[in-house]
Amino acid sequence: MELKSSTYSQAVLHMTEFPEAHRLIESRIGGWIQRSLEIHGCKEVAVETTKSLANGDPLTELILKWK
Repeated sequence: MELKSSTYSQAVLHMTEFPEAHRLIESRIGGWIQRSLEIHGCKEVAVETTKSLANGDPLTELILKWK
């Protein structure tokens, strides 16, 4: 997993390798990240998967937003 960019209220993560690419695994990782941000005090956390290895893209991209 690589942090591609980050600001005060947004981050973009790229994942390029999975032992087995599957949409469910990508969704679970996004959920773990979302909950981690909430535990650390972030509000209105949203995680969007814009690219997916499971769908044939060259990487999985997660866009995280919070207030």
